[in-house]
This record gives sequence, C-alpha cells and structure tokens, in this order.
Amino acid sequence: MNSITPMTTMLLLMSLSCSAQAGAPLKPDAINFEVPLVEARQQLSAHCDSISEQVIAPAQIPGTKDRQLQLNCEGFSFNGLPRKAEFVYRDGELMLVWILTTAEEETGLEAWMRSSAEPSHTTNQFTAFTSQNMALRKVPHEVLFYSEAAAPMFKAWFESAARE
Repeated sequence: MNSITPMTTMLLLMSLSCSAQAGAPLKPDAINFEVPLVEARQQLSAHCDSISEQVIAPAQIPGTKDRQLQLNCEGFSFNGLPRKAEFVYRDGELMLVWILTTAEEETGLEAWMRSSAEPSHTTNQFTAFTSQNMALRKVPHEVLFYSEAAAPMFKAWFESAARE
C-alpha cells in the first residue's frame, strides 16, 4: 500500500503540472498593445537578444497614414524557446506580433491554444481564435497575436480565407 501512495502522488503532481501549462495564458506579458513604439523600443530590449527595425513600404496594414514599422526581436522567449518575434506598428501603435515557430510544434501549439479558446476559423493554412485575438499560422509556422484595433481586419480576413 505504501508503494502506491508515492506513485499516486507523482501522477497527481504531473497532471497538475500539465494542466497549468495547458491553461496558461499564451500571449507573453512582453506583448503589450497599449505601449507605444517609443516606449516599446526600450522595454523590448529586456526580452530580445537583439532588435532591428524595418520600415515596410508600401505599408500593408490598411489605414496606415504615416508608416508601418517592424521591430525584429531575436531571442524572444516563447513556449520555452528563444525565437524571432516581429512586432508590427502602424503609425507608432502596435498592431500585431508574429512569433516564428516550427512545423514540429504545430500540433502542440494548436492544442495549447484550444485549451484557452474554441477556434473561430479553421483551414489548412491557419487556426484562428478571434475571441482571444490570436491565430496559429501553419505555413509559414507562426503564432499571431493582434490588437483590438486590428481585430476587425483579421476577422474579415479569416472569414474570407475560410470560405475559399
């Protein structure tokens, strides 16, 4: 009987650990859509091994008045690994973040995302979770987080792409 108790305890602890990861918020705290570009440059330096800037011209985000700028963050920690994260700004406002992943992670990431929300749109190209402003892109392999300001654009795009 004593040998069952440690095994039961170990299994219980393992299940609690797995549940915590499955229910953990997916969007890293370092992604803050309220922080303007000027402040983000400083704050992101604590989360990136290096940061480079890229002006996207012509701008691809509808409604851009001045410019679209991308901060490329190398070494961004996501799901336990250092990655490249692309923070995309429209006129100084963070609109979306792409975090590059791998094909091998696709199934696990999708399961993790599904533990937080039901998908709103599913295709062979992506699984979108519009209630959480996030999506899993399957080619190329990326996780997307987007702002409330970008939500209507992404919802329309997901709906259009899902009909094709």
